[in-house]
Amino acid sequence: MRVKNPEIKWLNSDIIDLMNRRDHFKRLSDRSSGLLKSQYLEKYKSARNLTVAMIRKSKKSYLVSAVAEAENADNKTSKLWQTLRLVVPTKKALNQYCEQTANDGLNENEFNIHFTQTPENMIVFKRFLVSPISIS
Repeated sequence: MRVKNPEIKWLNSDIIDLMNRRDHFKRLSDRSSGLLKSQYLEKYKSARNLTVAMIRKSKKSYLVSAVAEAENADNKTSKLWQTLRLVVPTKKALNQYCEQTANDGLNENEFNIHFTQTPENMIVFKRFLVSPISIS
């Protein structure tokens, strides 16, 4: 059997429960309206903030313990780099991200053309707003 994704060592059951709770309030907020929507939205925001804080705390404690464990190992340098490679993005990961972004339909030329023509479009739009309308 092949494992596609490596185990996320800092992710625990408490964080998963918080993530599920956050997602639950988000769904309820999206489905409701009026006062009920705003109440669910507030609950979602507090659950989201708590989830993010818990994830940061868990990642930090995992990294501190992993570095401390690497310092106590016989081969300190290799164990430390092995730990850091799990956290720091590699060139391969960055290249995959760039390829994915390129495949998402983002064309640099279209992007440049849009922003070079925007000032011209704004000038034409401004003239349209300022010029008097003639009724024939």
